[in-house]
Amino acid sequence: MKKNNLFIIIYFLSFLSCNSANSVLEDRGFEFNQSGKTIEENLKPKENHLKNEEAQDNLIVKIIEIIKLVKEQIILDRSRIEPLDQFGMKDFIFNNLILDSNHERYSHDENKDIRRKFYSSLNYNEKLIRAFGKILNKISSNLDNQKLDLLIVRAGQYYSQYDLEFSAEKINEQMDKLMSLNREELSLILSKLKELLTFKSKWIDIVNQIIHYCENNINLNNIKDDLVNMMGLIQYINLNYEYFLKYEIPKTETLSSEITKILNK
Repeated sequence: MKKNNLFIIIYFLSFLSCNSANSVLEDRGFEFNQSGKTIEENLKPKENHLKNEEAQDNLIVKIIEIIKLVKEQIILDRSRIEPLDQFGMKDFIFNNLILDSNHERYSHDENKDIRRKFYSSLNYNEKLIRAFGKILNKISSNLDNQKLDLLIVRAGQYYSQYDLEFSAEKINEQMDKLMSLNREELSLILSKLKELLTFKSKWIDIVNQIIHYCENNINLNNIKDDLVNMMGLIQYINLNYEYFLKYEIPKTETLSSEITKILNK
């Protein structure tokens, strides 16, 4: 009996020691789980920070890619030799329009880069420029065009091209500033750059549509076309594109100033 009691006591003690060991292991497991959770929680902000940095880097790369393309195109366009007749517009529309900043005609030598911007707004497509130039000459020759000729030229030269070039130059000058901008600011710059490019693309589409209309309705080789056709052309442009020319494409000025505002913070 004593032996049995001793056996029971030993068994009971061993049982207690096992339970105690299991309890210790469970406690350690709990501590390990808690430790694992703490490490994971500590890693999350770092992971988020890395993801944010990666997103910022991607935005900067995309901005730089656009600026690079714009700058390269400007350099290429400036190297081109302008025809002496200014793509057929020297003695007509460019002779009729006067630039506010220097009070010289668009055809004047001082305004060579102004004309270049107009050509660049059409991607310096010489065939397209000449075809559209004939149409602009016709519009400008009509005294009742109500400054439609100036409205169209400024839509290309100033709003479509100048604002894009100015923004690209501004970003290029402050390239190091991009590194200090946050994700939201970089996203804004990228989206506004894309909007500027979209406006330019839409401008070119409209020019092509106007040319297509004229090819089917007006003799482009006759500068003094009959009054009915001329008024029809002016009415067609006003009806279909006046809102774009007067209210939509001028938004590029706001987009450009907003980019500058972000960079100047």
